[in-house]
Amino acid sequence: MKAFDLAERFRCPVFLLTDKELNTTTTTVEVDDYEKPAVRERAVLPATEPPYRYLPADDVPPLAQYGGDGAVRFTGSTHDERAIITKSPAKVAEMNEHLRAKIEDHAAEIELVVNDLQPGATTLLISYGITAGGMREAVAQIRASGKAVSALTLQSLWPVPEVAIRAALDGITRIVVAELNHGQYRREIERLANGIEVVGLHRVDGELIAPESFVEAIR
Repeated sequence: MKAFDLAERFRCPVFLLTDKELNTTTTTVEVDDYEKPAVRERAVLPATEPPYRYLPADDVPPLAQYGGDGAVRFTGSTHDERAIITKSPAKVAEMNEHLRAKIEDHAAEIELVVNDLQPGATTLLISYGITAGGMREAVAQIRASGKAVSALTLQSLWPVPEVAIRAALDGITRIVVAELNHGQYRREIERLANGIEVVGLHRVDGELIAPESFVEAIR
């Protein structure tokens, strides 16, 4: 529901990423705690307005009314405000700036994360997907031993949830980024770390990262 909402809100594709392990894992959840995304009231574009206006760059015009008497054009090529293909450098630049701004200027609205931040923690664990399950179990073990640790589960990978990541870095001196590759997303965290030590916790042998690996990584 959130993916469809964002796709309509920003008029762009939304890719829902998953993995085999996540799909075949059984998890107990509290159904009553699930909050459904609100259904956005669909705005109606007046027939007199261009359906692909570029200005202001970060604005997203409502969807055109299709199925009626007026013609609605769609194209994957560079086009003007009415979907007429163009090679005008000025129009091409305006369209590409619009495609960038409507996403990047609204990144805080798009980002999805789960914060589990503990006061006094100096280590922050970051993960996503199936690996975040091992991270959550490790956090419980670490805290049960009397140590403080914070965790951030990323549920949206792009645009990078910079606002949430930066907010989680308060008081942190070490970041552990866990992922089932050689450290692809770790590079994004390093870009935001501002001198904080960033350590990668990786596994590429087809097995999952166990909670014990997280515990070992912060010792």
